[in-house]
Amino acid sequence: MNVTSKAALPETTQTIRIAPLTRPELATTIHPGRAVSASFTDLGATDTSAFLTVHAVDDAGTRATSVVKAQVTKGLRGLVDVIDPVVRTPRELVRLLRNLMFDADQDSGTATPSAEETSTMREDGLFELLLHTAARRPERFAKVREVVDALSRDKADLLPDGFDQLWDALVAAMDEDVRR
Repeated sequence: MNVTSKAALPETTQTIRIAPLTRPELATTIHPGRAVSASFTDLGATDTSAFLTVHAVDDAGTRATSVVKAQVTKGLRGLVDVIDPVVRTPRELVRLLRNLMFDADQDSGTATPSAEETSTMREDGLFELLLHTAARRPERFAKVREVVDALSRDKADLLPDGFDQLWDALVAAMDEDVRR
């Protein structure tokens, strides 16, 4: 996982260290007056997170710690490796896709689906959920698409029977709509 910033950190005499929230022992020093540039390599699937701890210590030994949420700007490399430990059957994949379609609302920070979404999640089939998400929540559909595209290349056996035909039709319709 690479962590970068566009802007330079303010100049300070403090020592600043960052680490993935899940792996504090990987803390690395970042340099005041420069843009952040840090790499964390030995992260497992359950260690990958947008949350980072930031530790600062001044010359007098005063310590401050905070947790910040980084903006994820690129998909995960090795997405299949991240999914593999938690998704081993087509049924588990369908559950993951449903969770991606009803993930945390970016604005409110809540992971609770609305009553309408909960009803839809229980009653509708997968195609209907995919169609609904593609039309009303394109940012969530993009997450689903990334997962399905990665699995289609590397772990097609996890896709439910007949899913590829359904998926190809939906993606073709979405791509056609974008071209208009």
